[in-house]
Amino acid sequence: MNRLVLNVATGPYVPLQRRLLGSLKGVDVLSWTDSWPPGSPSHAEAPYAFKLHAMAEARRRGAASVIWLDAPVTAAGDPAEAFARIESAGHVFVTGGERLGNWIGDAALEAFGLARDAAMGLPLLNGTFIGLDLRRGAWLDAMLEAAAGGLLDGPYFTGQAPAEARARKPGKSVGPASTDPRCWGHRHDEAIGSVLAARMGMSIAPEPGLFGASGIFRACP
Repeated sequence: MNRLVLNVATGPYVPLQRRLLGSLKGVDVLSWTDSWPPGSPSHAEAPYAFKLHAMAEARRRGAASVIWLDAPVTAAGDPAEAFARIESAGHVFVTGGERLGNWIGDAALEAFGLARDAAMGLPLLNGTFIGLDLRRGAWLDAMLEAAAGGLLDGPYFTGQAPAEARARKPGKSVGPASTDPRCWGHRHDEAIGSVLAARMGMSIAPEPGLFGASGIFRACP
């Protein structure tokens, strides 16, 4: 169990979790179905904090490295290559090209003393795939602290969000996060994780060979 793939799924995501787990070969999995990892608040209490508590539980069980995968992902190759990259670099954070400044609320920016102008120059990590070497745990510890402090909380979309973005995610919460028209919402773990990565000098970059349409891990409908 030195290497673990992690997933949590509830409600309509449970069938997708079954598909994901069925696609994984040659790797140990730690997952929760219609339940939360130990110590985790519910999704309603702290959006996506369950990912962090899954990582914390994996660390408690002695895992060296983990890959978090959202349920709508399938594996199309050997995860060993991804784990090797993670253990060499300490992490693998991916981005789809979005900018942090569009997806972080004013309260979080203020908490970190970060201007939106500066945030517009930073990439937004994609929380669908997160690779982390747990032996270098500063990012995870800071994320757990931020979640406990309420910094993950906020509306997924603001009223300024482009219509096409909202159409891709029907049913996501809409509310105020900033009067700045560049703020389209608050992406919870992705927003805070991106700020902390920038502060810790951790790269966030496209990784088409690991995560993407032709990668080892692929987001599927």
